Amino acid sequence: MRRGDAEFLNVDLDLESREPLGRLADALRLTVMFSTRMRGQYVMSLEGSWPTASLDQTLRRLAKMISSLSGDARRLWQRASKRCFNIGFACGSRRPPPFSIRAATIEAVAALGGSIEVTLYPYDNPNPRRVRSGTRSQRSPGEPMRASRIVTFLLIVGLLSWGVTSYLFGTELAHWRFRECHNVFRITADDPRCRAPIVWVYSGMAEVLVALGLGVYLVVRARVRRPPS
Repeated sequence: MRRGDAEFLNVDLDLESREPLGRLADALRLTVMFSTRMRGQYVMSLEGSWPTASLDQTLRRLAKMISSLSGDARRLWQRASKRCFNIGFACGSRRPPPFSIRAATIEAVAALGGSIEVTLYPYDNPNPRRVRSGTRSQRSPGEPMRASRIVTFLLIVGLLSWGVTSYLFGTELAHWRFRECHNVFRITADDPRCRAPIVWVYSGMAEVLVALGLGVYLVVRARVRRPPS
């Protein structure tokens, strides 16, 4: 493209929702250009860019991808408060040929509940595509992170299991050594073996309490961070 010519860049899907949009992004397999949370809304921009595709072809491809969604991804799309097909153009100093959109394509976008916006970018960069695609942001911490949740769950289960096992072992050990030590809870017993059951019992109780406290903390944090309905 010669310098000064207008150019179609791409189409971004600009989304807003009260729910995290990570599963929708995973299902569409588009580049996440922007993702954050503002004023109780999850905001995300996904880039749809195929170098050889025209404007109309890009819109139709995106509409086809969205119409094929199912399950949670489809529900997230339908419940989003903003579903915008944002068309990006690099401006030029000369009049460009028409960028046409067929009526069937507009109908496909409308059937999905989508709107269309146009964004014009000044031609002040040798490679105007970098204006849209040069910076990729990471997903916000508010989005679901399945791996971290699984690790946390396994940690809680592990602490509970180990704590209960330690407590039961300590009580059983106390029973075994009751005759030898007479009173397993005598901290001043001369034989260190008499103190071993107490260590197992109290360490098990501590591990169970830590696991329960961690679970309660995560539940409370999730409720506090949940956007208002």
